[in-house]
Amino acid sequence: MSSSGRHWILAIDSASRYSSVALMNHGEDVYLESIDQPLSATLLLQRIDQLLLRIDLAPTAIIALGFNCGPGSLTGARIGAAMIQGLAWGWGKPVVAVSSLEASAYSCWRNSGCEQDIEIQVLLPGGRDELWYGAFVMDQVGQPHPLVPERLCRKDEIELPRADCRLNGGGWDIIETWRKDFNHPRGYRTLCQVDATHFAALTWQRWLNGSALEPEDAHPSVMQQPIIG
Repeated sequence: MSSSGRHWILAIDSASRYSSVALMNHGEDVYLESIDQPLSATLLLQRIDQLLLRIDLAPTAIIALGFNCGPGSLTGARIGAAMIQGLAWGWGKPVVAVSSLEASAYSCWRNSGCEQDIEIQVLLPGGRDELWYGAFVMDQVGQPHPLVPERLCRKDEIELPRADCRLNGGGWDIIETWRKDFNHPRGYRTLCQVDATHFAALTWQRWLNGSALEPEDAHPSVMQQPIIG
């Protein structure tokens, strides 16, 4: 049965360690294609085509495109941004850029029971002694609202979080090993991975809020560093 009578979001996550593409309908029905091979623009386009064929979906049913703008794999973020720009221009669609830190906070929020107004601090390994840090408060639909600007930090620049904050990301394991006074409650710490479905969910909400971009404004995060890809 054709799915073209409904409105869909297409999202790409090519900056994480494991790349994927997803289609989401009104924040509900979700279809995912994972990429378990070395990433390339050709492979990414093949996965998108496979996903569209899988649910008999025409590009006209897609209302917005989302992508992982990083931080993460510099190569992957560049491929994803270029692919999204090309599709957006070709299909005449708006674009939403979602950071991997925001998606990590959303993933943690979903895993934690979708509580409103909880604070989630995300810390992702960045290579050498550097870590990517973001702190967010979550609203009722899981949109992460930044408490501080996302930034690349040295581990000695990370302040110990309050005990009632939820934490996500492998960077906190680094802090625990390095700082003997780090004793955050284990129940408030998670290691929730992200995929394109998390970027699709955030893209959907931001499209509803009128926060989409023009294709030419779809760029990798300014924090991007070539340390994974």
